Order: sequence, then C-alpha cells, then structure tokens
Amino acid sequence: MRTEIIAFPVYMKRISPLFDVAGRFIIFVISNNEISQEHILDSSYDSGIKKIETLKHQKVNTIICSAISRIFANLIISNGMNLIPGVVGSVDEVIEDYINNNLRIDKYAMPGCRWRRKFRGGLCPYYNEIFFDNGIKRR
Repeated sequence: MRTEIIAFPVYMKRISPLFDVAGRFIIFVISNNEISQEHILDSSYDSGIKKIETLKHQKVNTIICSAISRIFANLIISNGMNLIPGVVGSVDEVIEDYINNNLRIDKYAMPGCRWRRKFRGGLCPYYNEIFFDNGIKRR
C-alpha cells in the first residue's frame, strides 16, 4: 500500500501565488491513488522556516506550489521533501491530475514560465519528466 502526503499553500481553493507568504496549507493523504484524508493547516503567524518545519512534522512528502524563493525551495529539498514549483490553478484539479499522473505544464504552468515558452506549439512535458524525486532537475 503506497501512502503519500501532499501539501499545497492555498488561498480560496486555489494554489497561493507565493509559498513564502502563504498563511494556509491544505494537506492530502493519498493511499492507493485515492484521497484518504484532507485537512487545513493554518500557519498565518509562522515564519517561512517554521512553516517548513511544521510540514515536515506533518510527514509531508511533496509540496506543490506556485512561486517560491530559492532559499525556501532549498530548505524544503534539504529537509527531504519533494518540491514541484510553478503550478497554478484549482487545488481540486491539480490534486486529481497529480493522483492520475497527468500533471502537465501546458495546463498548470505559471504565465511566463520558461517551460511553457520552451514547448509552445509542441508537446509539453509532464511535471514528473522535469523534476527528480528529490528536487528540481536542472536543464
């Protein structure tokens, strides 16, 4: 049985524009490709470092977010969590596509994203083709 815990910084059921200042996270527990639990974590008064410590304490495996500063991205990765940045959209749609291994850049990349520009007019890759299990794949 495969269990994974995914966190999204959220604002009004959408992925927050910037991880660094996000005040709430929605955490999903995925078991056998189905959501078995979901809850909201309020971190409105926490510093960025405290947010990352709290997510690690919650046993989060993967964080999917929109924009994020390099320092927080590096902290997440160094704490053993996977990071998928540059994703915008409805949390419900993104989690569904993530579970079904169908998280595509042409659907969820931030406007102006270099991946979106690079593959314009062609087949956009899946996020899992760009990212390693433990952080950002450098291209």
